[in-house]
Amino acid sequence: MRYLTNKTILLLSPQPWAHVKISKHHYAQLLAQHNRVYFVEPPLDHGPVGITCHPIPEQENVWQVVYRSFFPRRIRFHLPWLYKRLMHLQIQRINQAIGGTADLVWSFDFNTFPDLRAFGAQQTIFHPVDPMADPASINIGYSADLIFSVSQSILRTFADPRLATKCHWINHGLSAPFAQLARAPLPRQAGPIRAGCFGNFSRPVLQVQALHRMVREHPNVQFHFWGPYDPAAPLIPFLQNQPHVTLHGMVDKPQLAQQAAQMDLFILAYADDGYSYDRSNAHKLLEYLATGKVVVSSLIETYRHQPMLIRAPADGDDHQLAPLFAETVAQLDFYNRPTLQTQRRTLALENLYEKHLLRIDTLLTQSVTEKVKHA
Repeated sequence: MRYLTNKTILLLSPQPWAHVKISKHHYAQLLAQHNRVYFVEPPLDHGPVGITCHPIPEQENVWQVVYRSFFPRRIRFHLPWLYKRLMHLQIQRINQAIGGTADLVWSFDFNTFPDLRAFGAQQTIFHPVDPMADPASINIGYSADLIFSVSQSILRTFADPRLATKCHWINHGLSAPFAQLARAPLPRQAGPIRAGCFGNFSRPVLQVQALHRMVREHPNVQFHFWGPYDPAAPLIPFLQNQPHVTLHGMVDKPQLAQQAAQMDLFILAYADDGYSYDRSNAHKLLEYLATGKVVVSSLIETYRHQPMLIRAPADGDDHQLAPLFAETVAQLDFYNRPTLQTQRRTLALENLYEKHLLRIDTLLTQSVTEKVKHA
């Protein structure tokens, strides 16, 4: 690493450290190998006003920063100019809590900090991974040196040429347990055809009718679902009453990778609601690909040119998902032939967090060089 060594890094996360580990946590863990990382959690809604900063026992060189703002955050919507000024003061308090100004501020949070320059860091990264409908969120890009996203459609929202030149596509990353599975596939145990699905099964964007039909029309396929769910969610009562369905709930990544290795195909069925999900990318697809097995999916922009690796309706019509699933099950040996399994695993391994961080380090180094040239 040329830039990302011996730096103090503030990582601004919309999820707390205790959340199931996703991209923010994985980047923090990697950065901590050669840097001091302060993981700033989203502001608390309750409790005393103030900031605490303490090391995370199980993660060397990562400090957890927890705070409650000294002002009501709802003014962000009603008095944005005042919110911005007060947030400048809040940022000063965060800097004091960590003992000074960071070298790098890396923000995954597009709701809390409207001006990343207020931190006074040498470099700033804005890294939204979800669709942004609020122009104020997009405007954060003006205060960043670099803008990253997992989605080309999100990057297209930064239409101003002053922003577009900062934009870079960085795909989702593959976690270590699935990387290990991709490198050393586990043998499949004997048994019937098994279909797997990861996700939050209470999400409104879930294509419930398509999943209903797949399960209902394939009683000889064992369906396995991993992830949190509300028992009252539309899909769950139906699944709980099917003898060939197993709801595993939440499991840790190593266990999930081991269990996923026993699947023959995977499912992703999400609608585009134009707000919380735009079908431009999905991190679980990399985990599916790491197994080598075929995926039947809603049309996802990032992978639309990989029809043999991820099978999706070409026109994006999710009414075709169930017939596509049936066709894939009928030709499973064809779609899971060794050459295609190798291609899927190779694609997954091209997206290791370590590889992404090397590219980010190069972009940061170039950004610093450009700043020096124009100083």
